[in-house]
Amino acid sequence: MTDRSKTLPNLIKKTNPMLWGTLGYLFLFIFRPFEYWTWLGEYRIERVYMICLLTALLFWRGKRYVHHPITSVFIVFFLVICFSNFIAYHPPAAIRQTEEYFKLMVLFFVIILTVRDENDFRVFIIGFIAIMGIYIGKSLWEFLVHGRHVYRMGIRRLVGIDQTYSDPNTFAASVVYSLPFAWALWKTDISKWLRRGLLGYGLMSLTAIVFTGSRSGMVTLVLFLTLAWAAGRARLSHKILGIVGVAIFLAVGWQIVPDEYKLRYLTMVDDSINESATESAEGRIEGLKNGLRLFELSPLFGWGAGNFPYAVERIGVYNRMQSHNLYGQLAADLGLLGIGAFCAVCWVLYRTSRKIQGVAEKLGKAADGGGALIPAAAGACMTTVLLLLFQGNFGHNLYRYTWLVIGAVLVLSERLIVKQLAEESRLRFNAYRLIFFTRFRKPVFVGDAAARVGDWVREICASRAAAVFRLGISGDRLGMVVFVPKRMSIDELARLIRAETTKKMFSEFKNLKDELFGKDLWEKVSAEPLPNEVVGKLIVQGLSRKRPPLSGENNVAHRVIDLPPSLPAAPPSRLR
Repeated sequence: MTDRSKTLPNLIKKTNPMLWGTLGYLFLFIFRPFEYWTWLGEYRIERVYMICLLTALLFWRGKRYVHHPITSVFIVFFLVICFSNFIAYHPPAAIRQTEEYFKLMVLFFVIILTVRDENDFRVFIIGFIAIMGIYIGKSLWEFLVHGRHVYRMGIRRLVGIDQTYSDPNTFAASVVYSLPFAWALWKTDISKWLRRGLLGYGLMSLTAIVFTGSRSGMVTLVLFLTLAWAAGRARLSHKILGIVGVAIFLAVGWQIVPDEYKLRYLTMVDDSINESATESAEGRIEGLKNGLRLFELSPLFGWGAGNFPYAVERIGVYNRMQSHNLYGQLAADLGLLGIGAFCAVCWVLYRTSRKIQGVAEKLGKAADGGGALIPAAAGACMTTVLLLLFQGNFGHNLYRYTWLVIGAVLVLSERLIVKQLAEESRLRFNAYRLIFFTRFRKPVFVGDAAARVGDWVREICASRAAAVFRLGISGDRLGMVVFVPKRMSIDELARLIRAETTKKMFSEFKNLKDELFGKDLWEKVSAEPLPNEVVGKLIVQGLSRKRPPLSGENNVAHRVIDLPPSLPAAPPSRLR
């Protein structure tokens, strides 16, 4: 049965108004109407729209910013691009590239500020696919109806309606990069209207890739299908049936593909069909070689962002062409500084995706389960990164908007999955920060005493189905973050810990009884409830630490919400 809360009217009704402004800004980057209708370009509508959107965002009270490592690495990469302006071989090209990337950075921040909840997140993903559908559909319309094309490699080739990403290979890459997100929606949304739309989108995308005559686009599409098949959790028999079905579909489709495009794709296995196709493939290798030669001349800082077509003059090449290779472009443009920043971007994207998948598993929401869009979108981001890195062997996609969209989706995914995790834990437990101060502030917790009291506290909490999540001991105080079952009050647990630890400490460390005049070990106890955001972050931090469970900690609390074992002792300042 279809969930009525996820029907199109309800999704639109619940969406905050600022998100529509964000989708409009994304539309400008994908469809690029100011490049299709050139008269719009004279008014710089993208700049005007950006200023208006930022102004509205400034006064919008619903925005919320949470810093993330992905944000940090993108800022670092942008600063590397900015720095390249000062050492650029051709400064105007570097300035243009910096300006374009600044607009992308604005897009990144606008996305993470305006998507507030799961409903907004779903609308954003659907909106992205819808915008791509308009872009692909309009390009196909112009090709099939008005004959808009480029004649290259002996065939008519479909191009995008814009200028920046209109090249057949670049356009085909744009189409393929969107497919993982369409697949994520397909797996996690059961509404008929969306399924039909996604089916139409898939067929339109395949048609567009065929008519581009892009061999790199077709190979990247095959890679995506392979990754999607391998990552699926269906039975092996179902996977085999899927392969058979795809093979039959492709066999039938191959019969209706025009002969000129058949010959184009056959050049991937037979070089003798078209010599120009072989030269095109060799050009990608030459772009990498030229990039490495430029890197040898300026290894530290490179030649400046967007400067590859100009810097190749230094090695005797004057064709003013891009490298058509991500790695040659990166090495030549930004040098070791840029390579380090780019590797950091890829690593943080990967780590964030893995963390989201881990939290989703703890919540029992598999990426291919119904309604689990967040982990599915995180998986789509990682798939797209792999496609970008693979297709980078055949194209220069270093400054593409796709990287920033992936980063924004991952930032939002982690924020929302942490929120879900905190809410899940709140249904069964209350989270508190407890701090115990010793009588007379005596620094009794040194050496064995500190280790023993920590063990006792864990045992006491375990006996009451409470989970010690973080424990810090220092001199005259003991601090802890503890998850307490709903049926138990924090006062009850605190009294129990106070009485039991006093009894055990006085029994094992008899000198303490004299120093404290035979009274209570503790003088003061402070209890503070933790907000949902803090709870979610603590749990995620714990899930990322792979440690075997400590003895005596396999209690009811751990089994119910599958919390990780107690974390290592933390400084008291972190528990206040």
